[in-house]
Amino acid sequence: MAPTDDSPRIAPSAAREVRGEVVFRSLNEQYARVKEEGREWKVIMNPNSTVVETWGPQDQAMSFADVIPGAEVIAEGTAEGTIVFVAEKVRIVKTANTIISAPRAKETVGQSFQILGLSRTFENNVSYRVIAEDGSTVLAQGFTTATGPDIGHFSLFDVIVDVKEYRGRAVVEAFEHSAKDGEVINLTAVPVAVDGNYHVEAAYFSNRYKDTGAMRCEETYPAYRTTRTLQTLRALSREEAVKGYLTALLKGVTDTEDEAGYFSSIPKGVMVENIAFDGSSKVRVTFNDALDRGVGGSCRVSAIRSQIVNTVKAAVDGIEDVEIAIGDRVEDVLQP
Repeated sequence: MAPTDDSPRIAPSAAREVRGEVVFRSLNEQYARVKEEGREWKVIMNPNSTVVETWGPQDQAMSFADVIPGAEVIAEGTAEGTIVFVAEKVRIVKTANTIISAPRAKETVGQSFQILGLSRTFENNVSYRVIAEDGSTVLAQGFTTATGPDIGHFSLFDVIVDVKEYRGRAVVEAFEHSAKDGEVINLTAVPVAVDGNYHVEAAYFSNRYKDTGAMRCEETYPAYRTTRTLQTLRALSREEAVKGYLTALLKGVTDTEDEAGYFSSIPKGVMVENIAFDGSSKVRVTFNDALDRGVGGSCRVSAIRSQIVNTVKAAVDGIEDVEIAIGDRVEDVLQP
């Protein structure tokens, strides 16, 4: 418990409780950074850790995927030193029902960009809009259905919006309309800057919200990133475009994507060695031997192949056949 002026001071190593706001949550590594008075803890989950939230008179069992950034939590457990805390239980004290993970506040986006977030709304319906700097002009709007676990748990929503020729400051909003009277509720807003010279690139990953339990191994989903200017993009050859997309993929997920449930099955140390087109619709991508080093199981192999193939197809229009090679090997690469 964070000490008050009237309470006895507890040495950091003796702490048994951490109270504060979640400023980052990694689903991939199962920890959260929790900002308490005067410090920031790395709160680590283990296989026996539990998460609960009080609904009325009872505690409801939740999952670590429901501990979203911005939530106020109480973690019970044991401190290991002055910044690491191993949680036995995490109680969600207060949380928003809608957050926007991307774009980040004050980020520069292109005229087409992804709105990515987490929500807990009626029938998983989420509305969105982009409002110009004047506060009244709506540049884009619509609604989508979030995908994820059962009712009462957070789900992921993502949508691509196009603000056409607009340039300048804007506000991205996500919210729901009350089922009772249509009033806007659970509103969250993020200020951004729109610059038409910026472009989005897609890298494909598995996602824990879209595929609870990661059972549909061959299905991977695009994470869109605002990146190089259009002028730079137009100057690239097809080979350079494919290599750029794959290089971004091989770096793994960003913190924003981690928070949103994305993860990569590709081993560390994988590099692209060569890209060769055969006509306009077929390309062979050659990787180093780290690609299948220590990779076993049909599920992981299917996920890796899906990540690579989908990312390559997103890089250049018209690609139908992606051949994956390691050196001169093709037939036995990424086979279960």
